[in-house]
Amino acid sequence: MSYGNIKIAMLGYTGTGKTCYMISMYAFMKLGINGFNFSEKDLDRDLELTEMWEALIDDRKWPDPNPSNVKKYTFDFNYAFQPIMSFEWLDYRGGALSDTSSEKDVQELTRQVKQSDCLFICISAEDLQLTSKMKRARAIKADRMNVLIKEIGEVLKPKANQPFPVVFVITKFDLYPNPDDSESVIEAIKEIFSTFWDSPGWIVSICPVSLGKELGENFAEGEIEPVNVHIPVAFAIYCKLYKQKIEQKIHQQQLKQEETELNNKLRNLKNRNVLVRIWKGGEIDSTAYKIEKRREEIEEASKGLDEITQKLNLLSREMIQSCFIYLNGQEGGFDV
Repeated sequence: MSYGNIKIAMLGYTGTGKTCYMISMYAFMKLGINGFNFSEKDLDRDLELTEMWEALIDDRKWPDPNPSNVKKYTFDFNYAFQPIMSFEWLDYRGGALSDTSSEKDVQELTRQVKQSDCLFICISAEDLQLTSKMKRARAIKADRMNVLIKEIGEVLKPKANQPFPVVFVITKFDLYPNPDDSESVIEAIKEIFSTFWDSPGWIVSICPVSLGKELGENFAEGEIEPVNVHIPVAFAIYCKLYKQKIEQKIHQQQLKQEETELNNKLRNLKNRNVLVRIWKGGEIDSTAYKIEKRREEIEEASKGLDEITQKLNLLSREMIQSCFIYLNGQEGGFDV
């Protein structure tokens, strides 16, 4: 069963590896992992991404910098070859982050950010190694990103009980001098984007990714073997499914309340004297029919909740060992 679609907006300046990340993510997930896989809805786009991946594998050729036009990709996120959810991905030139609002791709990026269900912030591990907060912020273009993030806040108004998901995708993590020092990575991000920790309404994931652990030491001959590239999308879909689960629970509770009210009404009608029961016979039958329909709807809602919970369990197993999660500023795990 498919649970709709989401829009993912990815912010990242030139050289952070947005396109490389997308290419490796798709190539890795076309093969799949633990029953999950991706598929591109457009076969021409599939071929385009495959050719770029093969050029990277065979010739170590990085993708060409994006021109001013914006490319959209629509992927299916599947489990056991059955679609769970589709997601729309926007690929744009990194320079759009520092260009004027009159540029067409800047306008498209702004529109996508405002309509997004999850925001990816792409940061190169190289930039996190710079010696000061201001140098890191300047390299990342954090000031411009914060302007676009403000657009999300104004449009969606995230709250503590309705948080908006944000993923910090740390690319080129094979270049980080000490991959086991997760604390320094987290602190560097907190220092630049403190608002996500200082104000409620955000659920934040920090996820290091890489095209291969050996590439930092030997790009020409190191093995290209993507690491963690599917985790950010899994997190985004987890958050969307969790939101749907809450909505489904509320809907189920409303149906149960309606069933209770209808049962009370039917009981009152049946407790009348014989003449009134005969006179109200049509209303009694109609109420009994409505009760039966509500019970069917409640059963259907319960099945839907079970299916969503099953998918959430599967996704949480993928993510729980691979990223750091913060809800309303506090570190925490996944609540299925």
